[in-house]
Amino acid sequence: MIGAAMAGSDPSRSDPVVRLDERLAEPGQALPLAGTLACAGFRAGDRDFSAPDGIAYDLLLTNTGEAILATGSARARLLGECDRCLGPAELDLEGQVEALFAPEGSEFEADDGDDGVETYPIRDESLDLTEPVRSAVAVEIPFKVLCREDCKGLCPVCGQNLNEGDCGCAERLAQEPDPMNPFSVLKDFEVRDDES
Repeated sequence: MIGAAMAGSDPSRSDPVVRLDERLAEPGQALPLAGTLACAGFRAGDRDFSAPDGIAYDLLLTNTGEAILATGSARARLLGECDRCLGPAELDLEGQVEALFAPEGSEFEADDGDDGVETYPIRDESLDLTEPVRSAVAVEIPFKVLCREDCKGLCPVCGQNLNEGDCGCAERLAQEPDPMNPFSVLKDFEVRDDES
């Protein structure tokens, strides 16, 4: 059984590592916790994002009798690069936190998260909320990041950012055959139906 709660949990604190004390000593007791996690940024695939304001979290810690359940939300403003035009992109993301903290060596700690709830160890009577809070935001990063929904991207010919103006390449290509495309000579080809 878990027999402790968090020491010095100031609701505005930013320390994601919290000590257990008497406020979560009994099963069923709950403790709200809010703060901001300092975060340099994220790497998602081959893309990097910074989190200049950190990650704000608002959690409820509950003693389940054998573990501490952390539930709530995490929010962050991430800065990265647009996948279409390579310009700056800003994302406001919010994710749900659901994590179980169990004593090292317990059957809960050995759980592989098949039920969708990740399990983390309680070490030295402390909970480290860093990974559950970061993960809640990281899973919300979209597959395609855009600076704006209607981003026009880059010109495939000259590389100009088409959000900043038309480079004229599309119009030129429509009038001139593309020397790299052997089928471009067929653009003016007409099929005639001669009955003679």
